[in-house]
Amino acid sequence: MTRVSEFDTFYDSTRGHILHLTYAVCGDRHAASSASQEAYRHTWQHWTRLRAQDPVQYVRREAARLAAFSVGAHPWRRRHEDDSDAELLKALKELPLTSRRLLVLQTLGELDLDAAAGDVGLTEQAALVQTRAALADLEDALTAGLDHIEARLVALGAITRRVAMPRPPAIRRQSRRRSRRRTAVLVAAACGAVVAAGLGVTEGGPFQQAEAQVSREQIRPPASPGPKFTATEGQLLDADQVSRLNPAQNWSVAVTDVSGTASPSGRSEDKPYAMCAETRFADARLTAGYVRRFKSSGGHRETALQALEVSRNAKAAARTQERMKRWYADCASARTQLAGTYSSNGITILRLRSFTEPVRTVSVGIIRTGVITSALVHEVDGRKGPPIAEFAQAVSDSASMVCADGGGGCRSDATVSPRLPLPAGNDPAFLNIVDLPPVTGVDRVWAGTRSTRADSNPASTVCDKADFTGAAVREARARIFVIPQERQIPEEFGIAETVARFGSPATAQAFVATVGRRIEACADKNLSASLDESTAVSGRNVAGRTWRLAFEVDRDNEIYYRTSIVRRGPTVAQVTLSPAKRYDVSRVAFEQLAVRAGERLAYLR
Repeated sequence: MTRVSEFDTFYDSTRGHILHLTYAVCGDRHAASSASQEAYRHTWQHWTRLRAQDPVQYVRREAARLAAFSVGAHPWRRRHEDDSDAELLKALKELPLTSRRLLVLQTLGELDLDAAAGDVGLTEQAALVQTRAALADLEDALTAGLDHIEARLVALGAITRRVAMPRPPAIRRQSRRRSRRRTAVLVAAACGAVVAAGLGVTEGGPFQQAEAQVSREQIRPPASPGPKFTATEGQLLDADQVSRLNPAQNWSVAVTDVSGTASPSGRSEDKPYAMCAETRFADARLTAGYVRRFKSSGGHRETALQALEVSRNAKAAARTQERMKRWYADCASARTQLAGTYSSNGITILRLRSFTEPVRTVSVGIIRTGVITSALVHEVDGRKGPPIAEFAQAVSDSASMVCADGGGGCRSDATVSPRLPLPAGNDPAFLNIVDLPPVTGVDRVWAGTRSTRADSNPASTVCDKADFTGAAVREARARIFVIPQERQIPEEFGIAETVARFGSPATAQAFVATVGRRIEACADKNLSASLDESTAVSGRNVAGRTWRLAFEVDRDNEIYYRTSIVRRGPTVAQVTLSPAKRYDVSRVAFEQLAVRAGERLAYLR
């Protein structure tokens, strides 16, 4: 069989089925016919590749996409569907596009759940949730069961059988013409660019041409608005999907807040929904917003919530996503510390630890698809949150529920990996408030000075005498952190950090080695000094060492310092903590702080 005869046979055998499916999805026979024809024209253009794959799936998806765009772009167009099942079409139209397609594919399309989920770009679990919700809404609207609804969907075929579709040769000819037309447009555009480079050659001069262009613009009809994307309450995660975070608990929906008006409790909440969040919603001009809280059988010991924001356009949604990230990456809540950052495939996860009583672990996942941004927040007592892989999958599911209706792409891969901390604050190359460890007996928030040029090194001790003003140093800056609102802490308590860029990794490494040797030998040269601890630390492209030094003030008193020096390529950071009396941090906490300082050096530009 030739390539042409293969396509013609495929077209003749499937066009009625595709038109029927597309009509059920869009509810407009003319849009369904135009979209189906265009989908077949696209299929013929790529027939050499598609013939060996699944051309039915391709044309089915393409027709649904084109029909949805056509109906969304021309909402004012009069639809003559009085002779059809108007009640069914109206009820279907009330469903989100993805849910509508899932129902049609599993009834008229005779696909199983897994195949239908793949067709719309959802996971099987997300597709199951949307199918159940859509079917329940449809049954309520039509006061009929599934069998009756399916029979009415099949009956729509009586309408589509009356719609004339071109013969295969016409589809192929139109496809070739459009391909040639696109080529001609590209050539004309290229020629136009060349001509535009020599305005003086054209007749009439540039000012007359500009005037003519204005006239053409004045008579050109206004551009059609793009399709309107949104989300519904039914597209939020449900308790079954959240249960993957901890299957040992029984999860249920506690309350769903819709753009500031709570349901079902009727309360309106304008305050931020989680710690670190600065406002109720990140987008002050959102078109729709939802916050759904989940409760577990563990009570307040373990909770979860999802926030979903629909922005005006993709740019506004991108700003919303970045604002959400900044809330948690730059969190300044008391005794709250960033424990880890993970990302990939459009997912960003931040894990924080709140050192309250009891210690609490907070996991935040943020993802965007088109105009919709979703945030999933899980809190649990203790130092262990849900497995990152399971949490990432739940975050991905939250986007899969809305990706088709949000105007963005649908992803199924939820794999994430550890990443550097996100840039935070005005000096991202320095430690930030969210990096600093809690201090025993202190409930106030750390505060940091702005970084200044390090003409002297505030992080230096009498043992290391680290000087960042040498010829090998290209740039050096310093910053100091204190807890100013805690009046009981002695003035000498605080953290000093100096960061520097050297001419090369080799000179930076030599500097770190020199400082290390001085500290290790300090006790031999300074009789009042002793070295309590010396630990090598390392992280992603970070290596260094931490020490605890003691200095005898008199026979009965000693003062202590914790200091570290770490390197990342040609950059170096020295961090020194000066404890005071009972105000101190643990050895492990300081080692983690040193590694974080090294990670932040990635932002030293």
